[in-house]
Amino acid sequence: MSSPQRPDLHGRGFSAEEYLKRINSEDRVGIVISGHLYIEAALIQLIERALPYPGDFGEETWRRLSFPSKLELGVALDVMDPRETPAYLKVNQLRNRIAHRLGETITVGDVEDLLDTMDASQRQNVGPHPVAASLQPALVVLFTLIQVRLEGLGQTAPSKRRDRYGEMLQVATKEPIGEVTHYFARLGVAAAALTGGLAVGDRIRVKGHTTDLTQTVESLEIEHQKVGRAVPGAHVAFRVSAKVRAGDKVFRITAG
Repeated sequence: MSSPQRPDLHGRGFSAEEYLKRINSEDRVGIVISGHLYIEAALIQLIERALPYPGDFGEETWRRLSFPSKLELGVALDVMDPRETPAYLKVNQLRNRIAHRLGETITVGDVEDLLDTMDASQRQNVGPHPVAASLQPALVVLFTLIQVRLEGLGQTAPSKRRDRYGEMLQVATKEPIGEVTHYFARLGVAAAALTGGLAVGDRIRVKGHTTDLTQTVESLEIEHQKVGRAVPGAHVAFRVSAKVRAGDKVFRITAG
């Protein structure tokens, strides 16, 4: 079966009314498939707008890139906020599940899980809807956030975008340094067992089945005492900007 063609968001083939019509349905499966299609199309156009030489990325290149890889590229180009990516990854996970398994459905629990992956700003924009009625608003928020950035990026001078892109060509390496053992939701704090050293100011990535968070370590605690650095074997706690899960791997990011 051929993949559905991604919509042209600014050409004759795109209609905002058509998008809203597609996701304004009682069919949660259809809502997720259509929502994901438009979100991915918007993400591609956002990346194309940020690239200094977008012509080098043809349709075949985009087809080879997975959705998570496109998100990573958006973060690397500084047009996607890493704190927001878990929600987009969750939509992608739901879409892949229903697309590859006959008879799969989207449950209220799935919608609740999606809302849990959203950061505070995303969740606030969804509004006070009951969980069962929050799928459409959540997808509209995720799509709209990309569209707003797409429109704003058009005001950035191409030379400045190229300079920023050049700065990001430094090779980044990921060193595994531990594993999350617990997440304290009310505090927004993760506990982790370290296999490598970690210090305040380090750039880290927390990666799991449904987690993909990149941030700077702003504080560290060992047994409720603040420390500036922790050695391998230590059990530490640090604030996180989005939900993480026990078993997620922790990596330290360094620029080459």
